[in-house]
Amino acid sequence: MDRKLLVAGFLLCDGKVLILKRSSELKFFPNNYNLPGGHVEGGEDLKDALVREFSEETGLKIKVLAPYHTYSYITDDKSAHYIEIGYFVELDDDVKNLKLNEEHDSFEWITADDLSKLQISPEEEGIVKAGFGLV
Repeated sequence: MDRKLLVAGFLLCDGKVLILKRSSELKFFPNNYNLPGGHVEGGEDLKDALVREFSEETGLKIKVLAPYHTYSYITDDKSAHYIEIGYFVELDDDVKNLKLNEEHDSFEWITADDLSKLQISPEEEGIVKAGFGLV
């Protein structure tokens, strides 16, 4: 079984968190919403990975603060085990610079109440709810 370490950033602005809609072309959770973030490369520092992934996905510069939540997910076919660590982040940029890469079709700024309206995995919903519960 392949193990993959992921990091995600909870960016809160004016009481809303930034969430991205994954491209319909992606194999893993197409059209689902998730926090910006992604895979940690071998030997890469977790915070450096989150800064890199956040920039790749949104074009935004961030400062990584404290970790607040983790979850574990095993694929249905048991081929991969994903472990994700959620971090609070703050913007070190102008939000107007937000530009999505090809992995995402759109973005939303949402409140916790908006989660029920989105296509989102239970694990990702949990990491978003945890962020709102601790802010």
